Amino acid sequence: YTAGVTLGIDPRSQKMYILHVWREHVEERSLADALVEQISAQRPLLVGVEIPAFKQASTRDLVHRTATMLSAKHIATTITAIPVTTDKVFRAQLPAGRAEAGFIYADRRATWWHTFESELLSFPKGTQDDQVDAISGAVQLAIERGRPLSKETKPVIFGGGPTRAAEDDPHTVQRHLRLVAAGRVA
Repeated sequence: YTAGVTLGIDPRSQKMYILHVWREHVEERSLADALVEQISAQRPLLVGVEIPAFKQASTRDLVHRTATMLSAKHIATTITAIPVTTDKVFRAQLPAGRAEAGFIYADRRATWWHTFESELLSFPKGTQDDQVDAISGAVQLAIERGRPLSKETKPVIFGGGPTRAAEDDPHTVQRHLRLVAAGRVA
């Protein structure tokens, strides 16, 4: 499976909002097209693609082909290959810790929520872990390589309505978010 997570980051509070989760079985020959479709729909500023140890050359080629296709569509985003340096359980501690501390939010009404939640709750003993890899990569990418808001960043309405933390203004619906996405390509 191929999975991806798009995050929005509030630059003031550093809270992360899971805006979209995508998981699909994609044949290797169709990966670049599938990634371009998802990136075109989500429009993240930064995209990371996990490099499995055994597919380094093919992942770099995928990143290059995807970037070329996005450029032809006039979609400005940075796409980069991200090497895996630790095991899955260790990598999953980063988003788990941030979520427990109240720094990651998700819309439980989203169409992807139940599948995503089920995989997170069954990790590491479950049969699927693609979405866990994707959220781990997205959070790591956001922390390590997220960049400040640009003038072109548009407000994002999260979940079709307000998402509030205790200190948020109850009348605030829109937030200016930096968007990052990361994925696992299998």
